[in-house]
Amino acid sequence: MPNSSLSRFSKTMVSLALVVGIILLAAADYLTGTELAFSVFYLFPVGLAAWYVNRAAGVALSVLGALAWYLADSLGRTVPYSSAFVPAWNTGVRLATFFIVAILLDTLKGALQRESHHARIDPGTEAANARAFYEAAEVEIAKLKRFARPFTILYLDVDNLKKLNDTRGHSEGDKVLSASVATLKRSVRAGDTVARLGGDEFAVLLAEADASAARVASERVQSALRQSLGRQMGVTFSIGVLTCSAPPHSVDELTKWADNLMYEAKRAGKDRSQLAVYDGAG
Repeated sequence: MPNSSLSRFSKTMVSLALVVGIILLAAADYLTGTELAFSVFYLFPVGLAAWYVNRAAGVALSVLGALAWYLADSLGRTVPYSSAFVPAWNTGVRLATFFIVAILLDTLKGALQRESHHARIDPGTEAANARAFYEAAEVEIAKLKRFARPFTILYLDVDNLKKLNDTRGHSEGDKVLSASVATLKRSVRAGDTVARLGGDEFAVLLAEADASAARVASERVQSALRQSLGRQMGVTFSIGVLTCSAPPHSVDELTKWADNLMYEAKRAGKDRSQLAVYDGAG
C-alpha cells in the first residue's frame, strides 16, 4: 500500500474515516440482504487502519468490523440459522481473519520501514550513507531553487588515518571513524545530515545555513573533533566548507567543489577548514 495520500491526514482523522467506512459497509450489507457476501470489503478499512495508523487501530477495526457484520447479518436475515452456534462461529472466523490481516500488514510495514532505514545507513558507523546524503542534498537544492534558502555542506577527511591503521591496527581506525560520527552528530542540529561517503571521508549537510552560520558551525565541529579525537586518538580533520547561495547543477558537482576545498585545507597544513560560497557566478 502506498503511503502517499492518507499519510497527509492525522491518524485520528484516518481512524474516524475508517470507522465511518465500516458503518457504511454494514449498512450496505444490511440493505442488500444475506444472499450477497460483503465480508471481503471489511478487510479494506481493517488493512488501512493497520497500515496507516498502527496495529492497535487495525485490531480495533477488526473487532468493529466483525461486530458490524454480525449485526448486519442478524438484522437482515429472514431465514434463521439452524443453530445459534453458526453466527457465533462465522463471526469468530471473520474476526480471526481480520486480526491476521491487520497483524500481517503491520508486521510487513515495520519490516519495510526497517529495510528502508538500513538501506540508508552506513553499517560501520551508523552515519547516513551516500544514498541518504544524496537524497537530502537534492531536497536542499530544490528548496534553494524554490525559496532561495541557502545551505552548506561540510566535507571532512581524517588526516593521517592510514598511518594510524598501519601503526595501531585497523580496529583503532574503525574506532576513529565511529567516534567521528558520534562527535559530528553531537555538534550539529538534529535536522542536519551526517553521512559517510566512503573510506575516511564524511559530509555534513547543514540545512538552510548561510555563510555566517556555516562559519560558526564549522568552528564548532572542528573544535569538538579536536577535543574528542585529537586528544584521545591523535587524529585531526581537514574540512571543506561550501555554502550554496545559488543552486548547483547536481549533487555530484556540489561534492566535487566541497572536496576541492577540503584538499585546499590539507595542502594548507591540515587540521583546518577552508570556506567558500557558491553564488552561481563561477
